[in-house]
Amino acid sequence: MFENKTCSIFAYVKNNINKPAYQKPIQVPRVRANLMTNKELNKVQNEVKKASEKTLTGAVKAWCQLFKSSKEVNEILKDNDIKVDKAIVPALAALAKDKEVVIQLCKEILPRVDETFCAYKEIERVYLDKQDQDKNTKLSEDKVAEISITGKAHKRFGYNEPIEYDGGVYYDVFNGTDKRIIKCAVPIKRYTYNLIAKCVTYYLTHPKNER
Repeated sequence: MFENKTCSIFAYVKNNINKPAYQKPIQVPRVRANLMTNKELNKVQNEVKKASEKTLTGAVKAWCQLFKSSKEVNEILKDNDIKVDKAIVPALAALAKDKEVVIQLCKEILPRVDETFCAYKEIERVYLDKQDQDKNTKLSEDKVAEISITGKAHKRFGYNEPIEYDGGVYYDVFNGTDKRIIKCAVPIKRYTYNLIAKCVTYYLTHPKNER
């Protein structure tokens, strides 16, 4: 019996060792299918994903995991027939090996009010053409007070110095040719992959960080 099992293992290895990874049988733990549902499986995976976006540290850790292997990144580019400057992948991989450096560069680059990292939420939109004024929108003062950050200094995205203002809620006003949009600074609720990637791209392409 032992001999038969051993032969079976050898046969499996012989038949699979030289196969590409995508052709090899996937080994997964045996489970009772009736114990799992689509809803529960998706819930677990979504919660783990959301957990990585709750903090800057968690988001940076997830980003570093994606780029720590230059070999794997190059394989992805090759599989998708994407050609880039040969310096890009090593630069990303080098950053990904030091999570603390990525956290620090994000802290320097992200916008903030006082010491709170911020995003911007539209609270009012006014169309200049009277025929479009039925499209105007405006949040109530109570709602603005509920979602906004208050402070005394605002720093824009990038290597910018904080600029003091009168204090209270920070408002960002855009005057376009056909409308006026007002946004207020709000706390960042999700530190997404795209947000970290935006910081990294800014850092690697800024003249201050030329190598």
